[in-house]
Amino acid sequence: SWTRNNTTAITGIANSGSGTGALNITGNLSNTSGSSQTTTLSIRLTAGSCFKDTTLTLTVNPMPAFTLSQTNQTACSDTLIAGISVATSNNISGVTYSWTRTNSNISGIAMSGSGLPITGRFINSTGTGQITQFSITATANGCSTTVVSNVTVNPAPPRGTITSPLAVCQGGQLCLSSSATGVTRTWTGPGTFTSNRDTCRPSANASMQGNYILTLQNNYNCRSRDTVFVRVVPVNDSAYAGADSTGINMCKRTSIRLSGNTPRTGTGTWSG
Repeated sequence: SWTRNNTTAITGIANSGSGTGALNITGNLSNTSGSSQTTTLSIRLTAGSCFKDTTLTLTVNPMPAFTLSQTNQTACSDTLIAGISVATSNNISGVTYSWTRTNSNISGIAMSGSGLPITGRFINSTGTGQITQFSITATANGCSTTVVSNVTVNPAPPRGTITSPLAVCQGGQLCLSSSATGVTRTWTGPGTFTSNRDTCRPSANASMQGNYILTLQNNYNCRSRDTVFVRVVPVNDSAYAGADSTGINMCKRTSIRLSGNTPRTGTGTWSG
């Protein structure tokens, strides 16, 4: 027969028992206290009227227990994931954390590491949604517990090549265009300008000069952005080549100088 002490902090096997034949005490001891605990088994072996008492002391270290701040989340390629960290734990001292993850089709965050939180940006270039599963292990006093966290990483639309000119003449058309296909697009620009398609703005003027931002969105509701600066060039100069001259005789191999006004913006070109 046998009994044991410390039955509150350590559970998993009975507090006492008896049997015949070979001694066989089995079970999974569980330490719920958060610190190392011992339980002593007092065992009496009996044969007829004879008996022998002995003791066995077991040390049971606590199993780290914890929950995560994120167990399932979805992120777009090249955007920060919500940091994966410990939400609650049983406050065991000396706990260390290590982790691994699956799916090498996505990059940006290592396939394994140590410590929490886990942060960063995944890059998904596959064109389809990808899932990676983090297996996070807490270890203390030689005991460990593992929990998992899943991250779905959706692809972002590729940046569409902006084909808009970098400069337009005042009074002309300021046209915004991109080579992107299969996505929705939004242009925003100086003032309150916005358009959900490639477009041309007539009668370009100084108020239209500035940064134009192209935002593309795919079926995963992921976005990418690109920016172009469009300059509106004033057209406020008239070409003047100087006074007309007649009756000028030139000798062979003699140079002649052509002189006209210099534009305030841009350059001038002579032709003849």
